[in-house]
Amino acid sequence: MPENIDQMVYLKDYKVPCYLIETTDLCFEVENNYTLVTSILALRKNPLSDDISNMLVLDGEALELQSLTLDDTLLTEDKYQVTGNNLKIFGVPHSFYLTIVTKLYPRENTTLNGLYQSNQLLCTQCEAQGFRRITYYIDRPDVLAIFTTEIKAKNLPVLLSNGNLISESILDDGRKRVKWHDPYKKPSYLFALVAGDLVCVEDTFTTMSNKQVKLQMYVESCNKNKCQFALESLKKAMKWDEEEYAREYDLELYMIVAVSDFNMGAMENKGLNIFNTRYVVVDPDMATDMDYHLVEAVIGHEYFHNWTGNRITCRDWFQLSLKEGLTVFREQEFSAAMGSQAVNRIMDVERLRRMQFPEDAGPLAHSVQPQSYLEINNFYTMTVYEKGAEIIRMLKVLLGKDKFSNAMEYYFSSYDGMAITIEDFFMAMEKGSGMDLHVFKRWYYQVGTPRINITCHYDVKEKVFRLDVEQLTQPLVFPMTISLLRSNGEKCYLNNSTNEVESVITIAESKQTLFFDKIDEEPVASLFRNFSAPVSFTYTHSSEELRTLILYDDDGFNRWQAMQQYMKNIFIELIQNYKNSIALNGPDELVTIFREILQGIETDKLLVSKLLTLPKEMDVSEYLVEDDVEAVHFCHNFISDYLASELQDVFQVCYEMEVLKGDYQFNHGDWGKRALRNCCLWYLMRLQTDFYLKQSITHFTSANNMSDRIAAIFALNNIDCNERSYLLDVFYKTWQDNPLVLDKWFAFQGSSTISGTASRVQNLAEMPEFVLTNPNRVRSLFMAFSRNRIHFHGISGTGYKLLSHFILKLDKINPQVAARLVEPFSHWKRFDKLRQEKMCMELKNILNEDILSKDVYEIASKSLQND
Repeated sequence: MPENIDQMVYLKDYKVPCYLIETTDLCFEVENNYTLVTSILALRKNPLSDDISNMLVLDGEALELQSLTLDDTLLTEDKYQVTGNNLKIFGVPHSFYLTIVTKLYPRENTTLNGLYQSNQLLCTQCEAQGFRRITYYIDRPDVLAIFTTEIKAKNLPVLLSNGNLISESILDDGRKRVKWHDPYKKPSYLFALVAGDLVCVEDTFTTMSNKQVKLQMYVESCNKNKCQFALESLKKAMKWDEEEYAREYDLELYMIVAVSDFNMGAMENKGLNIFNTRYVVVDPDMATDMDYHLVEAVIGHEYFHNWTGNRITCRDWFQLSLKEGLTVFREQEFSAAMGSQAVNRIMDVERLRRMQFPEDAGPLAHSVQPQSYLEINNFYTMTVYEKGAEIIRMLKVLLGKDKFSNAMEYYFSSYDGMAITIEDFFMAMEKGSGMDLHVFKRWYYQVGTPRINITCHYDVKEKVFRLDVEQLTQPLVFPMTISLLRSNGEKCYLNNSTNEVESVITIAESKQTLFFDKIDEEPVASLFRNFSAPVSFTYTHSSEELRTLILYDDDGFNRWQAMQQYMKNIFIELIQNYKNSIALNGPDELVTIFREILQGIETDKLLVSKLLTLPKEMDVSEYLVEDDVEAVHFCHNFISDYLASELQDVFQVCYEMEVLKGDYQFNHGDWGKRALRNCCLWYLMRLQTDFYLKQSITHFTSANNMSDRIAAIFALNNIDCNERSYLLDVFYKTWQDNPLVLDKWFAFQGSSTISGTASRVQNLAEMPEFVLTNPNRVRSLFMAFSRNRIHFHGISGTGYKLLSHFILKLDKINPQVAARLVEPFSHWKRFDKLRQEKMCMELKNILNEDILSKDVYEIASKSLQND
């Protein structure tokens, strides 16, 4: 391990803090090239600590210490010691005030943690450990204090911090002075500050107790008319949280600030959320339907944190899923309530299977509650967030809605204002529901995706249907929601006395047998309805049974799941034939199913578009024991082209029928119509006739919204033709001054499968518009390229070298974002030997760098485990 890399942190080593901070008074004096921060901390010895050293240890990074004063005494250098990332003060009393003055250089802070400059805006990001880059502090989530923040600045009209504004004035020297006070205790990671020239868009919300809350969104002046949707989404989230969880907002003011340079999506700082601009700013000319959906979801997510994260926070970072998994689940419920329950569930599971399942299967696998970390920023993962959310969802399914609601109310009332653990959460859920959950709690500690095998037998004579469920991995407790369908789609009674047609069955044993009697024909099993548990299960449905589920099941998710299984079977057979040099036959049965869906009467057009969308190549690759890049790519193109050719007539009819007239509106119905029409466009472009290639130009130029424009380019993006070049050129010239839209332009080119993409990515990275200090721009190009299987995994290894080069370059600027780009290398074992060698070589090159961040070191070194 390089000398500059810290040692691992372990959950088992947790100790209560030696000192507590009662109040934190901050003063920021903002100058042109630096900021002076004065912090006055009221500290006292923690009565629960067994430390007897009388030494105070504070965290700090990249700070210039100006002075230290203990009570009224200015400390000389023999009274303290600065070592690495700590400040040690010797011989402190049991209770005292400590005044610390530090000097910061926000403009030079490219890590985007702590206080930094984004364009002409000063802002903060303190989760997980950014506050220590502002002042020396006990920077851990179990130290909660009352914060008061004073800001003095010239030529920066907007000065914001947490809580309520208690005073503002103009000083004699012309500087503006404001003071903010947050009446609720919070850990340092929830501190926030913003200073800059921004415009404010206001609204109000009346809470369930008839309290008026002022809502403010601060954006750059050019975006003033583009945040109304975000404001409406916020009001919907506040109302939904009152109706579903009886949670009312607690301050007089709720603020959101949009910044261009941000490592994450958004941050739930108490009363002052700081957002990546892409999750606030939308209008039809710049944002797609998916962009609108994500704005609504992320606005909701950060608001819901006010109770699940802020009012009740985590004791230490090993409890991260306590706030994130629970809040992701609440966000998912909110999104489902705002749109299509089925489609939202499909999108949740697509993300889980595409990103979390592979994480669970690779060298970066970890439990939802990790036991150790080197860099905590690396554990803001799909496992902690998405798998954590699935655990909460299972809990609600097992307990039932009423018991779950009672348990959540008990949780809120028991731990308000506290920093707690996952164990505390489960204690509340048990007491609030009256259920024993100690075995279920194992979900937080197991690693890997549980694998389940299910077989069936139908006794024609006795009319009994049997399911044998076997857990192939560590036995866990989970719900399996089930219905049984007749061949015509009608549901069978699972319990004749209650006429129950759907049942939640608790699976708790390694082997479990289920019996259903009085079933008058062999049924089609609809299993894990609405994806009731995050498991990988095998069950052999015949093609006809899958067709029944696709066409007739009333569970929208399971219709999609059946279609995925149907197409999986086709892909596996085609890939095997391709590798054995056997001629490929088109999937005529799939053509028939597509035709039935397109010609049927479907009200949820967005669900139909999901049913008709092929799995991505990266999804198909997960079907294989050893990934075969070329075989997957060839077969994916083969099926796409075959469907386009055989279904041209119905795709064309559907494309012409789903035209929307009038101004753009974001709602589920219109989104569905656009999505279905654009899905048909994508297939029609596969034909590559002059008529359809020109149609893409018409589709683009006649569009009154970004969803349709993006669809036109997307349909052409993998076709090397003049029309593609023309649209990309028009797109660039039209939106080159809009950073969020230009991100889409970079992403298109990074993801294109046409030849020469790797060299184009290299050239794009050298353009003036490509700024390494902007995470959105970096992700738009290089994350897209890393998912471009045919080029990133090109057999020459050029794609690997290109990405590793930029990882090392970026690591000097922003280690947190650089570490995320290392993750695609972690799946090297899935590939053939030659690709394995080339990917491992790049990982080793990264690790051989003289100076490497612990962010990148941790991901790269873990990825090479068992090399």
